[in-house]
Amino acid sequence: VGSIVGSLICGLVANLPFTMAPGLGLSAYFSYGLVQGQDLPWQGCLTCCTIAGMIMFLLAITNLSDVIMKIIPNTIKVATVVGMGLLLTMIGMQKINIVVPSNDESIVRLGDMDTIEVWISLLGLTILGTLSYWDVKGSILIGILTVTVIIWTKDNTWPDKYVSHPGEKNFDVIFAGATSFDLINKKYVGAIASFMVVGIFDVSGVLFGLSRMSGLQNRDTGEIPGSKWAFTAAAVGTIVAAMFGCSPIIPAIESAAGLKEGGKTGLTSVTSACWFALAMFLTPLFGNIPVEATSPVLILLGAAMMGEASEINWYCMYQALPAFLCLTIMPFTFSIPNGIIFGTGFLVVLYISTGQFMSATTSGQEDEESLRRIRQERRPSSINVAIDAFEAIKQPHFKRKTSSLYLHEATITNL
Repeated sequence: VGSIVGSLICGLVANLPFTMAPGLGLSAYFSYGLVQGQDLPWQGCLTCCTIAGMIMFLLAITNLSDVIMKIIPNTIKVATVVGMGLLLTMIGMQKINIVVPSNDESIVRLGDMDTIEVWISLLGLTILGTLSYWDVKGSILIGILTVTVIIWTKDNTWPDKYVSHPGEKNFDVIFAGATSFDLINKKYVGAIASFMVVGIFDVSGVLFGLSRMSGLQNRDTGEIPGSKWAFTAAAVGTIVAAMFGCSPIIPAIESAAGLKEGGKTGLTSVTSACWFALAMFLTPLFGNIPVEATSPVLILLGAAMMGEASEINWYCMYQALPAFLCLTIMPFTFSIPNGIIFGTGFLVVLYISTGQFMSATTSGQEDEESLRRIRQERRPSSINVAIDAFEAIKQPHFKRKTSSLYLHEATITNL
């Protein structure tokens, strides 16, 4: 229900194609970090979610959320996209056991490749890659349905029923637990701060990544239209979700699947909200879709998000090192906020240690010019010739000549 409310706000008010859903890291922190790890009552933990949602709502309506997003450096924003792609890939590979925990000194290893399920998943990835190459609309859905039918047929696990009633829940008990403000004391301060800080960086990171991937972010100013309402959607969704016993809501990184299919407006989010509502009654069907069918999608999205790495100035260590830490820590720790915080923190340290603060007004322009110059030097000469010819053709006093003539002249000059 929280996902439905959040997605509707994001679609109808912000007009952004981002689906809202419970955050994986926040859910794990709620269950294993607070309830089981610190032995805190679930009522107090749900109340922390409610309070964190309220604070995020205040940050959104006072525009402080936009200020927070502007503070994050552009290098970290770009690295966030790549890190999200690596994180999606890691999750996808783990789900189909291509990457598994290691029993020796290494952390992970290659899984058992003798199982038919792994090869069926790779078949699904091949189908997705081929259909995407030919720009077939609905390629992701086609790939999921194909692998699902294969797995259901092989294991004879076709659903016995497709529709079910959501069932009766103790909503009054859960609602009372989520509003148990009398339980809050100093033991919960850390939990509230964690939910709020991680939630803010989660929302910021996913918004940056998805907006840049979909072309919605202004490349000059870095602003994302409707970001204020996206924060509001996450905040309101978090409050509603807490009332129903769920962890905080954030923009789902899986929204990249909809963007890959061409989603650009809030209609995508509204459609997702409708599917969430329908899913409450189609639990036997959706719950039976195998991970072998959905995991290849995550790997495909990871590959699609790698292209942003070219926007990082890898030749300037002041920018390259923080970006590298940001994009690698995300998959290694299964956390987007960890990567953003670590990358931003290290960028601040290098900002001081390298003396960048001495030339703060011009360093950004110099870095961009340096990146442009190095790219030009590393391009094949034929590409530079073509670019020079194209620039010459655009000049008003050159319009009398044909493009082929100028390309010919530029080529001769270069030789």
